[in-house]
Amino acid sequence: MSTALAAPTTLAGPVALASPISSAGEFLAAVVGVFISNGTAAHPNAALLIGNGWNATDGENGGAGGLLFGGGGRGGDGVAGVNGGAAGNGGHAGLIGNGGAGGTGAAATGAGGTAATAGAGSSITL
Repeated sequence: MSTALAAPTTLAGPVALASPISSAGEFLAAVVGVFISNGTAAHPNAALLIGNGWNATDGENGGAGGLLFGGGGRGGDGVAGVNGGAAGNGGHAGLIGNGGAGGTGAAATGAGGTAATAGAGSSITL
């Protein structure tokens, strides 16, 4: 009697099993990345403890910095015709770090329009 497990199959044939982490090094990098890493376009906020937030684009808010160390990302500049040209707010900073600067509001177009205001950032104060 064999104890080996067979690969799953479908009507089309065998299914290849995906391996999201193929080595101990990749596993360690993934674990550390949860606590220490900078924000990215896909994930604008920094890791839980240490990292800087992502600098946003097109009126979006900047990413938040890590809880202990890290600055907030800059808010994206406003785009005319999108969300009234409003700029994004800067991301919040951690315990040690600066809040991200707000983006610049887009100039208003058309009669009676006004320029959008800049966003704001904040940091924790003790």
